[in-house]
Amino acid sequence: MEYLNCHKNMLRATLSGITKPLSISAIQARVGLPVGRFWWAFDSLLEEDEVPGRLSGSRSSPSCTYIPHMHDMLVRLYVQNLFRQQEFIQTGVLKKLGLSESLGGKNGQIEQILKEGNSSLKFQVLPTVLLSLPLYQQCLSTIKEAVRSSDVCEVQSTLQPLGVPFEDPDLIEISEKIAASESELQCSGTHVFSDRIITKAIERLGDRIDSWAHELMTKLEQERRSTHRQQKTVEAENDWGETKKGGGKKKGKGGGGKGGKSSAASREEPASTFVGVPSETLEEWIASTSVVPEEILEDVVERVGTQVKELLRILCHCFFCSVGRHLQRF
Repeated sequence: MEYLNCHKNMLRATLSGITKPLSISAIQARVGLPVGRFWWAFDSLLEEDEVPGRLSGSRSSPSCTYIPHMHDMLVRLYVQNLFRQQEFIQTGVLKKLGLSESLGGKNGQIEQILKEGNSSLKFQVLPTVLLSLPLYQQCLSTIKEAVRSSDVCEVQSTLQPLGVPFEDPDLIEISEKIAASESELQCSGTHVFSDRIITKAIERLGDRIDSWAHELMTKLEQERRSTHRQQKTVEAENDWGETKKGGGKKKGKGGGGKGGKSSAASREEPASTFVGVPSETLEEWIASTSVVPEEILEDVVERVGTQVKELLRILCHCFFCSVGRHLQRF
């Protein structure tokens, strides 16, 4: 018993001298007790309230760690002071401090630490950084103001003066948040832009679109005439087949065969012209306007392409309506 008490006192002294997290296996080796007797001594000290720390992990796990209360207190003070001074803290720092498990969790350890002494504190959790809510709102307003002044904003460079070490996942989440907040704002990666930039691009492409529409309507008119001639030919062949069918039974069979071929021919339709501008061509057009930054060019091309296609459809519809009215006069 004296042997156990001696090692128990040794364990008490060892635990009191630890100032940072240390594995239980290392403490056990230092005290020199087998597993069963080590936990007996540890539990005895717990009952006497002489263990100035806590365990992290299962006792049976090799990663079981002893964390002294002093370390918890220093971590708490460090996190509070750091967040108070700069209004943000990186998740990488929290992970190094052993606080990663509760990131973003409601009423988690991080929230409890930050709200200690300030229960009204609110913060925003991003993929790699925690921001105070006022600083986060400042980021959003800064970007929106930049978009209002220039129609497009590169989020990273715009927020750089704030001194927050944002990474791409943070910037993308901020961009998506802003784009979702206003219907006229869009995002592409780490860029936010206004619908006005799409309007400007379409305005710059006015002459090109008109020229393309003229060529398109010429092709469509040629297709229409070709289809009309083909229909006339089919009708003539059908009439000829009907005439031969009336001439006799044998010839009627032959006529019927030709009529079948004519019917097959009538079902053949010419390849329809694509009503729109190919994305490769449209990308070259928009790039030449120097209105759209290269980083968002692909996204803008997709959005502009939809509007250009609709515009061409309207122009073609108006053209054929006018042709129809012209033909009705004769």
